[in-house]
Amino acid sequence: MDFVLPRKKTLGAVFAAGVVVAAAAAALLLWQGLPNGRAAAADAPPLSQVPQVAIPDSDMAALAQLRDAVQDEPHAIDASLNQRILAGKLDGLIGGALSPSQRDILSDGVITFAEYQKAETAWHVCMANAGLSVLPMHLNGVALFNQSIISGPSREGLDSEDARCSHEYTGAIELVWSQVVASLGSKMAQIQRQALSTCVAHNPAYTAHDCMIAVSNATDTTGFFGNNGSSPPPPP
Repeated sequence: MDFVLPRKKTLGAVFAAGVVVAAAAAALLLWQGLPNGRAAAADAPPLSQVPQVAIPDSDMAALAQLRDAVQDEPHAIDASLNQRILAGKLDGLIGGALSPSQRDILSDGVITFAEYQKAETAWHVCMANAGLSVLPMHLNGVALFNQSIISGPSREGLDSEDARCSHEYTGAIELVWSQVVASLGSKMAQIQRQALSTCVAHNPAYTAHDCMIAVSNATDTTGFFGNNGSSPPPPP
């Protein structure tokens, strides 16, 4: 039997850096039991079984503006964080010694969306070259790539290839990029909390679980954990 593993590119690296989970923790318990903060989209109820949620146009416009800035501007990397990565002090966090491809991206102290996309694409190709079937990349509502793997028959083999490809192409890049999208993530979390509260209040026939799924669908953020509105501190 083949495995289908949604490998969600969420703010997992941010959590490793010490981000606090959003105030809507009760509803977010849906994801907290899953490994590495990755949500299995296949476990979500069909759209017909969750309430419909409308996000105000002003909120969607604010999110779009932040996403545009993330994708259009070069971003200075936190100097302390970058120095520790380049000096090998975070090798345990990024899956091993920094690879040449990632060092090449980080060495100038600046990261762009194109470089982040390049790293994620390289991971995608690496997994495909290992004989795994990888679904098309998808950029979600918080400017992070979701990627899903169809593989078999060994989950252990899939995890091993994921670790290898991540070490080579994305371990450090995802850690750095998670800080780039922190402001967008904070705004998204704020909007999600308000939408969740409204959904629960107006849909008594549904659970908070159902409303959180609906909010995630409306904001294209399946598996996203919001933070408490502050930027993540660099890892110790």
